[in-house]
Amino acid sequence: MERNGKNQNSALSAIARHERELLAKREETEREAERIVAEARTEARRIIDSEGERLANDTAAIRREGDAARERERLEQQRQADERLARLRAEAQTRAQAVVGAVVSLILPSSTGGSR
Repeated sequence: MERNGKNQNSALSAIARHERELLAKREETEREAERIVAEARTEARRIIDSEGERLANDTAAIRREGDAARERERLEQQRQADERLARLRAEAQTRAQAVVGAVVSLILPSSTGGSR
């Protein structure tokens, strides 16, 4: 019997030791899981920050491109308006000269003819 009691104590000790080992492994696994989660959160934050910066840079580039395109369009419209204004001025000057010529011909007698 005594041997049976020693075997039971030995078995209980082994079970208790095994349970302590399992609890230690569980705690170690939980710490490792917490470390992995913390690293994942840090990496996620880094990615979010990086992508946020990239998005801000891309947005700024798109805005600059849009500003440049608007400026090119504005300059083209201004050039076209200047050309039109120059044409209208030339036409107005030609018409003014024709009107001056017509008025002068009405006021001054014709210089063709031989009467004195």
